[in-house]
Amino acid sequence: MIYKGFSLVVLLTILQSGQGEEYLVAVAYKGKETYTWYIAGETGGLVEIQYPHISFRTSKQLNPHGIISNRVSDKMKITSGVENKAVVVSLSDEDLNIVIGADGVFSPLPISGLGTKYILPSSLAPGSYQSLLLVATHNMTTTVGIFFRMNRGSINFAGYGYNDGNVLSVTLNPYQTLMINTQYDLNGTVITSEHSVAVYSGMEYSSKYTVYDQLLPVKHYGQEYVVAVDDTKLELQIISEHSHAQITFSSGATVSTGERRLYNRLLERGENLQFTATSPVLVTLSRADGYSSSFTTVPPVHLYVTYRSVWLYRNNLHTKLKILTDRRATVLIEDNEVNGLLTWSNIAGSRYKVGTLVQSQSRRIYSTSISSDLPFTVLSFYNGSVYNSGYNLSAEEPVYYSGPSYLMALAGYYMRDGSASPRILASAGETGGQWQVQDPHSGRVWSRRFNPYNTDYFYLNTTTTSVVLVHVGDDAVQVEGGMNRYTSFSPLPVSALGSEYIMSSCLPKTSYSSVLLITTHSKKADIDIIFRLDGDVAYDGRTYSNGDTLSVRLDRYQTFSLNSSSDMTRTIVTATETIAVYSGTYDVRDTVFTTFEQLLPVDHYGHEYVVAIQNPYYYHSLFGSARQYLLQVVTHYSDTNIMFNNGFSISMGDDGVYRKQCGHFETFYFNTTRPTMATMCAFGSSNRYDALVVVPPVSLYSKLTTLEARGILQILTDRKNSYVGVQQTYDTLPTVFSSPVTWKNVSGTRFKVGTLRGGRYTTTIRSNSTFTVLGYDSYFMYSEGYSFRAYPDTVTPVPDRSGSMLNTSVPFQETNTPDRSGIKLNTSALFQAGISSNTTLIMGVACGIVIVTLLVAFIAYVFRTRRTTIPVKKAGEQAADVPSTPTTIYALPDRDAEIAAGDMYTELRFNSTPSDTNIDDSTATYVNVSSVNRNASMSQQC
Repeated sequence: MIYKGFSLVVLLTILQSGQGEEYLVAVAYKGKETYTWYIAGETGGLVEIQYPHISFRTSKQLNPHGIISNRVSDKMKITSGVENKAVVVSLSDEDLNIVIGADGVFSPLPISGLGTKYILPSSLAPGSYQSLLLVATHNMTTTVGIFFRMNRGSINFAGYGYNDGNVLSVTLNPYQTLMINTQYDLNGTVITSEHSVAVYSGMEYSSKYTVYDQLLPVKHYGQEYVVAVDDTKLELQIISEHSHAQITFSSGATVSTGERRLYNRLLERGENLQFTATSPVLVTLSRADGYSSSFTTVPPVHLYVTYRSVWLYRNNLHTKLKILTDRRATVLIEDNEVNGLLTWSNIAGSRYKVGTLVQSQSRRIYSTSISSDLPFTVLSFYNGSVYNSGYNLSAEEPVYYSGPSYLMALAGYYMRDGSASPRILASAGETGGQWQVQDPHSGRVWSRRFNPYNTDYFYLNTTTTSVVLVHVGDDAVQVEGGMNRYTSFSPLPVSALGSEYIMSSCLPKTSYSSVLLITTHSKKADIDIIFRLDGDVAYDGRTYSNGDTLSVRLDRYQTFSLNSSSDMTRTIVTATETIAVYSGTYDVRDTVFTTFEQLLPVDHYGHEYVVAIQNPYYYHSLFGSARQYLLQVVTHYSDTNIMFNNGFSISMGDDGVYRKQCGHFETFYFNTTRPTMATMCAFGSSNRYDALVVVPPVSLYSKLTTLEARGILQILTDRKNSYVGVQQTYDTLPTVFSSPVTWKNVSGTRFKVGTLRGGRYTTTIRSNSTFTVLGYDSYFMYSEGYSFRAYPDTVTPVPDRSGSMLNTSVPFQETNTPDRSGIKLNTSALFQAGISSNTTLIMGVACGIVIVTLLVAFIAYVFRTRRTTIPVKKAGEQAADVPSTPTTIYALPDRDAEIAAGDMYTELRFNSTPSDTNIDDSTATYVNVSSVNRNASMSQQC
């Protein structure tokens, strides 16, 4: 239903609409247990780690608030001199946080925040310490200059000695590193580079213990800072690019960086302070006492964040957090239990406050998310160490999403581990992808990005949001949704939503419920639900039976759902505006959705279908324990015939539903005389094996798709299609493979089916002709989605106005059927008159031919006698099976409609005149008004 959250959420949205970043990571820890940690926020996400020099990559999926790690091999650690060991890490969005941890901890800078000039702060203490300097390049060959500042001593590098004032110039190849260790202090040393580089500074203790941090480049230095410490004694260091920068503390004291451009002093335990500088400065905190040494950079105020995922528990130690922000800020922590432990104190003489958080000993919550309406930063303390939570350095570049937009409704049970959380997947091929999720009620936006040949995961917290809009960067980005990891559906673009639907559902077990879910778009809608049931449905204190109509009014982006113990197939849903309709199956006993699919509106029903079944459980099928498959075809019309490629033909009868049991490995084709929707149900031995998928009609096939290929893929296309290119990438290899496809023809048709083995990698399929994909995974079935573009080169001419492909090469003959599903027609013998259904069909065809002939003659006469006359079409005929109320259909722009508040597009009205129509009456006149700009098609029985 409608989310009525406080406007604070809107403020958070505006401030956290950046996209995921790439990080250049160089690791120089001496300890063997070195890890890169990734901490997810409430939406989860995707991490990709690339090792450019060894042609290796790995992708990792994060559940909401999940933590995963990637161990850094000793072979990838930087030990001395010049080495090829830099690693690139890509995060799908800024809600993901990256932390490098071993002896110490630091948060790396995104690549967009790297610079070409750095100044090293002082980090050396007397005793068994060495200064550490590390430089790493990105993707270009770069010349790096190091202008040494040393009070004493010299450095030997490549056989040469460098003293104070000397310059070391070295050219580094892409992803190469340069590390220098020295027993002398390098305070004030300047690093310049031709292109942006990453620079790290710190110290080593006895060549066994290392602490360092990635430095901010000079371009990100700040003039205002807030610092807070716990009970650890730390040294505050302030370094400036120019000498004699004036520092004014909140206490009123004023100091200068002097000629050395450095100011430092010890901080008392629990001390909090704020200060400003007359010119930009860099601030660090350090501590040198053997195995408890630490070194970290303090973020300046202008680089504060508004959202951050943080550790609360690490290495069997509780982490104390110091949250620094404006006194006016409202700070929220994801976990209520933890939120109650946050205590605040103001910093005297400033507009800032400090929040202190220590996790309760009674419960281990390993991570949480912090958000605020005003920017903040976090300093984390544990075991004598300190590190910052990162910086807001995202480049705020405008992104235009030119691809389709999707309206998606997801409802489920939120679980911390994400196993049963509703999720949205987005996949992209060779160009990577950008996509965006928008909460239309609060306005909150999550902008995401991912690398080529990868799939990003977005988990939805349905306790606050149940309807979202998804925008993609271009047509190459494929979107998929699911209530959990056991369900999958391909959403319809907003431009393809309709105002009239027919339910198709699966109800395999008595402990299941059939679920109908409806979601409105950007306008309010009046909705009528005309039930087709064997039993009853209860809603709002009233019971509805077969033939009853339930009318509801929904606001913008509102959801409505019904549960029934009866199969709701053939239930009709009509609305005054475009809506999205979903069909699902819910296991009442295990409280989980076993199937969930978005249905096609009547406007997009088709005439031709190809179905190819490949049960992923091959050995189960041998022992009779595999899935059972059921084809289900629904239509508006009672005079609809289905013709299969094996010669079998059947009339769907008055109920407008045809069901066919299918084998585990079966391929077939059928066409229909009227528009229909085809779905496949799969019933397994447990709820994880049930599935429901809409089979795309041939008219909605596409030429390009990218998807996370799981299980076995069946590629359906025309026999004349000479090129279907398949590109796949493995989880651990950056190489793109052209995978072979095994083809076989669908007998008696112009189609063929290609079989492709999937796996845990992203697959891109492209062709010069149209195709579709049906996938069979261990948990679910899925399709690649739809293309609503017109491909004129693939259109096949048909003999009748409705677009149906009639097989008239052999006349029909009636045969008896054992059930009441309809009349089975045999194409092996002559047609026999006197049969009601066949007569209806032949009369309809003959009548159509007569009407077309008369129409052609009439048009010829008009053109001959009155060439200047312009014929005007009549509008407003009543569509079949719609309630007797005026219907308004809107033509909405695909992109603008989703973002606007509902009143920003031009309204094009097309009103239909109501008439009394019996849904089950085969003699009724059917008029289909599918859209504003589409001609109405009429077929009247003579």
